[in-house]
Amino acid sequence: MDDETDDFWALLAQHAQVIATIDNLQARSHPTIEDKQEITIRTLEEQSLRERLLDFKPTSNAGGQTKLLYFTLLLAKTETFLDDQAMARLMLSLDHILYGGPKA
Repeated sequence: MDDETDDFWALLAQHAQVIATIDNLQARSHPTIEDKQEITIRTLEEQSLRERLLDFKPTSNAGGQTKLLYFTLLLAKTETFLDDQAMARLMLSLDHILYGGPKA
């Protein structure tokens, strides 16, 4: 694997780990104040990582498919959606693969 692919997989793994941490904290039957603070911190971290994932521009078709699959699974699991701006950013990050435009 090249450095870009390694970075992408590392970012995906980090994002998945943060989501798992949030899920575990939210699953506690009697969360403490510290748990709630940790959820807030991890939620901010998840948002930052999601922003980085949205803007990441894979250079290969396989990388683009992986990115789309990850977001599809993430949105299904969390029962959320991307707003119009986030969806546009996601598609723009894949534009060069989908339409053969310049790689940026």
